Amino acid sequence: MANGRSSLSSLTRTRPGSHLVASVLATLTLVAGCNSDDGGRSAAPAPPAAAAEPAAPVTVSVQADAPVPTRGSMNGFIHSLDPSQPPEAMVAPLEPRLWRSDLLRAPVDRARAFGAEYVLVVSDLWGYPATGWAGRGPPWADLDKWERFVRRLAREHADLPVSWDIWNEPNSPTFWEGGQKRFFEVYAVASRVLGEELGPDAVIGGPSTSRYSPRWFAAFLDSCLAASCEIDFLAWHENLRPEDQLGSISEHLTDARARFLDNPRFAALGVQRIHVNEYVGVEDRYLAGETVAYLDQLERGGADRAARSCWTEEECSPPSLDGLLAPDGSPRGTWWVHNWYAAGLASRVRGESSDPALAVLASSEAPGQAQVLLGQVSPRPAPEPAPRALTPVKLEVAGLPPGSRPVVRVERVPAAGQAAVPQPEVLDEREVTSANGRAELDLPPIGPHEAMLVIVRPR
Repeated sequence: MANGRSSLSSLTRTRPGSHLVASVLATLTLVAGCNSDDGGRSAAPAPPAAAAEPAAPVTVSVQADAPVPTRGSMNGFIHSLDPSQPPEAMVAPLEPRLWRSDLLRAPVDRARAFGAEYVLVVSDLWGYPATGWAGRGPPWADLDKWERFVRRLAREHADLPVSWDIWNEPNSPTFWEGGQKRFFEVYAVASRVLGEELGPDAVIGGPSTSRYSPRWFAAFLDSCLAASCEIDFLAWHENLRPEDQLGSISEHLTDARARFLDNPRFAALGVQRIHVNEYVGVEDRYLAGETVAYLDQLERGGADRAARSCWTEEECSPPSLDGLLAPDGSPRGTWWVHNWYAAGLASRVRGESSDPALAVLASSEAPGQAQVLLGQVSPRPAPEPAPRALTPVKLEVAGLPPGSRPVVRVERVPAAGQAAVPQPEVLDEREVTSANGRAELDLPPIGPHEAMLVIVRPR
């Protein structure tokens, strides 16, 4: 298992496309750069009529004294920010490392105050097909006009500490109608102009496709070799559908690093980083267990930056924080997952699960301590009818002080869908005995889409 964490590789296939929608359509009122709602199918599933078969026990093994290196936080957002909302208390604990927007729907200064790299999406300011390109026409139809637009944007914002993402989903007809070759030309013009105006320190990347597409990326990189354009980060989206397997995310990341970043063929481009600058599918966005799995996959696969998707005008607006907060500002279950995740970033240790459907992220802040974040993922695609079996879990924690009697606290985020979860449920708190630095205990069972935090601390 890569990095010693639970693997979802047995659940792997590629998603054919995302649903990021960036304009006001005739049938749906959406803002540019947000994803289509797709019928709001992400609410917590209704209980099935059929009784579920008892689930087999799952063993989770944690080595509290075996640190695992990471590339930093996979918490990040698109839009959903203004000078005061969401309040700092709901954003700062998540330690976001990426904020992707268009200057109009997220202020640069506030995003960077949280420690996030700000990525400016140039195409959001130009316009997309559904809005008639905001009256400008397609950029390939008049490259001189496109060049003037990018140059003016660069000059107006030369003092802003931002990275530049040239176009959103140029492989999707929602955002692009000119084909691959014309996109390469548009990207090359923008790269040249940004370099001329901002100098060699300008950070430029893409192509921010709707899916992982190796052939598309290879053609893109070859075009930049020929045109001497700049690519500081390679980017794509992982907005999965229910039939797309979560294990594909880490596989895509591993494959991309080998094919493109570490490949001598593209060494002259100097691509340094990978951004998954949208992740979480519309059906998964309120599911706590699946949120753990996305974060685990991104971290284990080695993404350098990542940003959670938003799917409706409400979710892409400041109070919602890409859907993590309810309309009244209360946290949803997914907010707690991102909060728990951030708390363990600095001290990741090895954690493994005997079942690929139970994602694990473990950490240890100090000797004798451990925090174990678990997320139960339903089968993909879900069986019909979908059973809601509870999964018994046996936790084994090694690397504790010999002879210690740690206290174990177990908290759970239920599969609450869009409902607010003011606080996680405390399921258990008790003292356990460790033998030879190893403690074993049976956890309360975990259900589909649920997340659980297990805290082991000295008495």
